[in-house]
Order: sequence, then structure tokens, then C-alpha cells
Amino acid sequence: MKIRKAQEKDIPQLLSLLTEIARYHYERRPDVFLGSGIKYTAELLKEMIVSADSPIFVAVNEKDEVLGYAMVQIKIRTDHPVLAPYRILYLDDLCVDEKARKLGIGSQLMAFLKTFAVSERCSRIELNVWEFPDSALHFYEENGFQTQRRELEFWL
Repeated sequence: MKIRKAQEKDIPQLLSLLTEIARYHYERRPDVFLGSGIKYTAELLKEMIVSADSPIFVAVNEKDEVLGYAMVQIKIRTDHPVLAPYRILYLDDLCVDEKARKLGIGSQLMAFLKTFAVSERCSRIELNVWEFPDSALHFYEENGFQTQRRELEFWL
């Protein structure tokens, strides 16, 4: 397996994985997520692929088929009245094909992102994860992430 920057030819496989992750979220929280549609369009993926601040990385097999992806953004804040200046790598989305899970691909993507964040002079990686039963929360904790803050909800 190899990790590389996404290319335009990867868009159909990325859209397939985005559909998979959208279905997963909808099945667990239909009150929050729509059952139709995905987070990014093919056009937006094309823009992200060439962006320096919002790259997409893909894990591919020996046939160059996409097994998983990580979509990240470099976020810089220098002018907040309360928060200290920062440069972070925000992990917007990470998905491994359902058929390729439990093979270490997600952990390899995470190790790659940690190295990438250091090379980009980021002080940390941030992400948000839903606390569904069987969610990715355990995966992120296994990869060294800890709770920074939590969003709580109260149902009426």
C-alpha cells in the first residue's frame, strides 16, 4: 500500500467512499444527516486536489485503486482576541473502504498525516468525531488523540 496526493482520476472512487460515509452517518443519526447527497461534489474535489491548503491524500493498493482517503485543511489563526495564534492541520474527513478495514490502512493514513503536519509546521492535528455506537472514536484514541473539547446536546 502507498499513500499519495489524490489525482483527478481518483474522483470516482472518492465519490464512492463519500457515499459510503454519508450512508453510515445517516443510518446512525437520521435526525442530523440527510439520506441523500454527499459532502463534496466532483467539482469541489477537483478544486481540493490542486489546493495547497486543503489537500486530499489517498491510500492505494498495487493496482493504484483507492482504499481510503484523508481530506485535510491547514488552518491558521493569528488575529483572535482570546485564542493564541495557531497553525493546525484539521482532519476534515478520513474513510477506509468497508472491504479494506482492519488492515491498518487508517493507521497508516494517520501516521502519514502526522508527518505531513510536522512538515507543514503545524502544532497539532484537530478533528471532530461523532460518538455513535461503533464510531471511529476508538480508532482515533488508539492513534493518540485525546479529547480537547466536547459538544453536548439536549433533546427537547
